[in-house]
Amino acid sequence: MRNEKTGILGNGEHIFDFTRLTSNWTKDLTLFTNGASILTAEQTRQLEKHQIKIVEKEMERLVHSGGHLQKIVFHDGFESSLKALHTPSPFEQHCSIHEALGCDPSRKLT
Repeated sequence: MRNEKTGILGNGEHIFDFTRLTSNWTKDLTLFTNGASILTAEQTRQLEKHQIKIVEKEMERLVHSGGHLQKIVFHDGFESSLKALHTPSPFEQHCSIHEALGCDPSRKLT
């Protein structure tokens, strides 16, 4: 899907980072927040600076043919054609070794 019309589905801090990472794969990238964006003004500015579009409309459905994505249809009738739509899946730590070592996995490195 490199260099294809691509979308990111999500909202917030983790999506900002994921979107910046994905922008290395294509220059035709849109962030779909499925409603009002909760990105900060600075995050929005950074994405727009890199020509990453942000669509804050609520999605109604995905349209595909044979399992291949064709477009997103929104509640207001707006449509956006795409070749790929990415969203990060939540990560859950199932191992407790970090606790045994006294580590806090939620602590950000500075």
